[in-house]
Amino acid sequence: MLLYLLVVILWVMLLKIVKMRKKFIVMLIAVLTVTGSLFAASQISSPAARVYLTENTTISTTQLENEVKVYSAQKGSAVDPLTVLNEMIGTELVKQAIERAGLTITDQETDQLIAQQKASVEEQVGQSLTEEQFEQVIEQNAGMTMEQFRQAMTYQYLTQKFLFQEKSEEIQNTPQPTENEITAFYRKNSSSFTNAECIKVAHIYFSGTDDSVKQKAEDVLSDIKNGTITFEKAVSKYSEDKETSTQGGDIGWFFVNQDEYKTYMGDEYFNGIFDLDAGDISPVLKSNFGYHIVKASAHFDAKLLTLTDAISPTDTTTVHDYIANGLYNSKIQTAMQEQYVNLVSELKDEASVKIFYKQ
Repeated sequence: MLLYLLVVILWVMLLKIVKMRKKFIVMLIAVLTVTGSLFAASQISSPAARVYLTENTTISTTQLENEVKVYSAQKGSAVDPLTVLNEMIGTELVKQAIERAGLTITDQETDQLIAQQKASVEEQVGQSLTEEQFEQVIEQNAGMTMEQFRQAMTYQYLTQKFLFQEKSEEIQNTPQPTENEITAFYRKNSSSFTNAECIKVAHIYFSGTDDSVKQKAEDVLSDIKNGTITFEKAVSKYSEDKETSTQGGDIGWFFVNQDEYKTYMGDEYFNGIFDLDAGDISPVLKSNFGYHIVKASAHFDAKLLTLTDAISPTDTTTVHDYIANGLYNSKIQTAMQEQYVNLVSELKDEASVKIFYKQ
């Protein structure tokens, strides 16, 4: 349960409150970049600082310079090296405090963290990713190898676990958002809370694109129209989509702005399903993979959502509760950041820290 909670909070820290229309957020891993660079191989150079809580650790000027480059790239302007150095000192103190507390994470737990991050990325882009593709996302957006990403995730997890251990009461006292806060957020962002035109469909799938396959589909459609067989029975008897043939052919909801799916399936099929009203059965539609007879069970026009509306046809969470959860997670994030600063300050009082770097 703790692992799940920390993963949720970590993901909230990686993403701003998500707008209703899903977009891939290229900065989703940027927060880990600085952490990841701390695990790069150290280079021999003059010391910038020396930190001792449970062991002597030297932060080299080369490490500091590399870190300044990372911070500057993220900010888009120059940063104060001493500010960055203090961040690095805080990170090292927390790292030593975690080791002193005996907190660990298993390889299996790390795998679970990585898998959940991959699933979240896939949800954002609207498609499954191979391991190689996910590694490319990490490298392109965070500038990290997968091994560095694993180490960064491990550090993030252990840091938050330690923070909850030391500052749980302060964090858990975070107040829930008020109704005024929820209403104010909705008013400011109401144009973001929309559902695009969407349709829920089932299909009978005939694999292949030659004329004989089309004729078979036309014959089945004729039998459905003249009442010889119901659509549902035709699904189980004729559909070559074995994953959905036992579920009445149900393939779920589709949104008119799903351009990737439109390209994947083809214009005739995609446009054809959106021509249907609820209860309609389509003519034979050709996709890039075969022929389909499609039945619509629901079709909703685009809509600006109110606070009491569900956020989507596939999720019963209301806009009100969605905003409330987002605002609360934002408050939790702020509380954690504040308590992290307090924790580092306490560790600095306990530790021996010497700064040699001079600008």
